[in-house]
Amino acid sequence: ILAILMATCLAFVLSPATSSSAVNGTAKKACCGNKMVFYKEVVPVDGSNYTTEAVGQVRVSNGDLQDSDGNRIGEFASNHTIMAITAVARTIQNVAHLEFYGNNGYKKGKIITQGLDVWITGLTLPESGATNKVPIMGGTAACSGVTGTQTQTLLTRGYYKTVLKFKNK
Repeated sequence: ILAILMATCLAFVLSPATSSSAVNGTAKKACCGNKMVFYKEVVPVDGSNYTTEAVGQVRVSNGDLQDSDGNRIGEFASNHTIMAITAVARTIQNVAHLEFYGNNGYKKGKIITQGLDVWITGLTLPESGATNKVPIMGGTAACSGVTGTQTQTLLTRGYYKTVLKFKNK
């Protein structure tokens, strides 16, 4: 009986996780459909601004995620490491944790994005309409295993429209 029990446990551990929300690192079904659009205002926690940035500086920001009607749908926390500042572009390594809420207000899941943002602005502030794109690295809970891209468009200083496009299996 003990041998049967051990064999059953071993088979369970070694079997592929087909009932999981993620297979081979890509979600079978994204947590929020194929696409999600939201808005966020990025204000550095330390009050830093573009005129005081230097290579190697890390900015930390957090705030609310809102839908197009201004309803709070989640929150974010991110850090931005200045990698390069030239006369034509500003390169920033970003890591963002986007946490979304379900209809009942409980946390639904988190999506993590990470990548290099290259703003074609150089030594000045980015202008409205400037965009950047980084990969979605994965997620937790209802967003477990999700992949795809995040595209941000600067609407006004510090205020972004963000579009997440998911790759589903």
